[in-house]
Amino acid sequence: MHYLFIQTAVQETERAVRDLGVNVQSYVCDITDRSAVQQTAAKVLRDFPAVDILINNAGILIGKDFLDLDETDIRRTFEINSVSHFWVSASCLLARFLLLLLLLLF
Repeated sequence: MHYLFIQTAVQETERAVRDLGVNVQSYVCDITDRSAVQQTAAKVLRDFPAVDILINNAGILIGKDFLDLDETDIRRTFEINSVSHFWVSASCLLARFLLLLLLLLF
Protein backbone atom coordinates (compact mmCIF):
# COMPACT_ATOMS: atom_id res chain seq x y z
CA MET A 1 0.00 0.00 0.00
CA HIS A 2 2.13 2.91 1.24
CA TYR A 3 5.06 0.65 2.08
CA LEU A 4 7.76 3.20 1.26
CA PHE A 5 6.14 5.84 3.49
CA ILE A 6 5.71 3.36 6.33
CA GLN A 7 9.27 2.04 6.01
CA THR A 8 10.66 5.59 6.00
CA ALA A 9 8.65 6.54 9.09
CA VAL A 10 9.78 3.39 10.89
CA GLN A 11 13.42 4.06 10.05
CA GLU A 12 13.16 7.67 11.26
CA THR A 13 11.58 6.56 14.54
CA GLU A 14 14.20 3.85 15.01
CA ARG A 15 16.99 6.38 14.43
CA ALA A 16 15.47 8.85 16.92
CA VAL A 17 15.15 6.16 19.60
CA ARG A 18 18.68 4.88 18.94
CA ASP A 19 19.95 8.47 19.35
CA LEU A 20 18.55 8.31 22.90
CA GLY A 21 20.89 5.40 23.62
CA VAL A 22 18.29 2.65 23.39
CA ASN A 23 18.96 -0.72 21.76
CA VAL A 24 16.23 -0.79 19.13
CA GLN A 25 15.38 -2.79 16.02
CA SER A 26 12.36 -2.29 13.80
CA TYR A 27 10.36 -4.94 11.98
CA VAL A 28 7.77 -4.40 9.27
CA CYS A 29 5.28 -7.09 8.27
CA ASP A 30 1.70 -7.54 7.10
CA ILE A 31 -0.05 -7.97 10.44
CA THR A 32 -3.14 -9.37 8.75
CA ASP A 33 -1.08 -12.37 7.63
CA ARG A 34 -0.75 -14.74 10.62
CA SER A 35 2.18 -16.59 9.06
CA ALA A 36 4.06 -13.32 8.41
CA VAL A 37 3.49 -12.28 12.03
CA GLN A 38 4.83 -15.61 13.31
CA GLN A 39 7.89 -15.34 11.04
CA THR A 40 8.53 -11.79 12.23
CA ALA A 41 8.17 -12.88 15.87
CA ALA A 42 10.82 -15.54 15.21
CA LYS A 43 13.14 -12.84 13.81
CA VAL A 44 12.54 -10.71 16.91
CA LEU A 45 13.51 -13.61 19.16
CA ARG A 46 16.72 -14.13 17.22
CA ASP A 47 17.62 -10.49 17.93
CA PHE A 48 16.30 -10.22 21.50
CA PRO A 49 15.74 -12.79 24.28
CA ALA A 50 12.14 -11.72 24.90
CA VAL A 51 9.49 -9.13 24.18
CA ASP A 52 9.11 -7.12 27.37
CA ILE A 53 6.77 -4.46 26.01
CA LEU A 54 4.41 -4.77 23.06
CA ILE A 55 2.63 -1.70 21.73
CA ASN A 56 -0.13 -3.16 19.61
CA ASN A 57 -1.18 0.06 17.92
CA ALA A 58 -2.25 -0.75 14.37
CA GLY A 59 -5.48 0.66 13.01
CA ILE A 60 -7.07 2.10 9.90
CA LEU A 61 -10.05 4.25 9.03
CA ILE A 62 -11.44 3.79 5.53
CA GLY A 63 -12.99 7.26 5.42
CA LYS A 64 -16.31 6.42 3.83
CA ASP A 65 -19.82 6.82 5.16
CA PHE A 66 -20.94 3.66 6.95
CA LEU A 67 -23.47 2.67 4.27
CA ASP A 68 -20.88 3.20 1.53
CA LEU A 69 -18.48 0.60 2.94
CA ASP A 70 -18.28 -2.54 0.83
CA GLU A 71 -17.39 -6.01 2.08
CA THR A 72 -13.70 -5.56 1.28
CA ASP A 73 -13.57 -2.32 3.31
CA ILE A 74 -15.26 -3.94 6.29
CA ARG A 75 -13.10 -7.08 6.23
CA ARG A 76 -9.88 -5.03 5.86
CA THR A 77 -10.88 -2.82 8.80
CA PHE A 78 -11.57 -5.79 11.07
CA GLU A 79 -8.43 -7.64 9.94
CA ILE A 80 -6.23 -4.68 10.85
CA ASN A 81 -8.13 -3.12 13.78
CA SER A 82 -9.07 -6.34 15.60
CA VAL A 83 -7.86 -9.69 14.29
CA SER A 84 -4.24 -8.66 13.74
CA HIS A 85 -3.91 -7.75 17.42
CA PHE A 86 -4.64 -11.38 18.31
CA TRP A 87 -1.93 -12.64 15.90
CA VAL A 88 0.71 -10.24 17.22
CA SER A 89 -0.15 -10.75 20.91
CA ALA A 90 -0.32 -14.53 20.58
CA SER A 91 3.05 -14.68 18.81
CA CYS A 92 4.72 -12.61 21.53
CA LEU A 93 3.06 -14.48 24.38
CA LEU A 94 3.99 -17.85 22.90
CA ALA A 95 7.58 -16.73 22.51
CA ARG A 96 7.67 -15.50 26.13
CA PHE A 97 6.17 -18.80 27.34
CA LEU A 98 8.74 -20.85 25.42
CA LEU A 99 11.58 -18.75 26.83
CA LEU A 100 10.33 -19.26 30.38
CA LEU A 101 9.96 -22.98 29.74
CA LEU A 102 13.55 -23.21 28.48
CA LEU A 103 14.80 -21.30 31.51
CA LEU A 104 12.98 -23.69 33.82
CA LEU A 105 14.29 -26.79 32.04
CA PHE A 106 17.92 -25.74 31.90
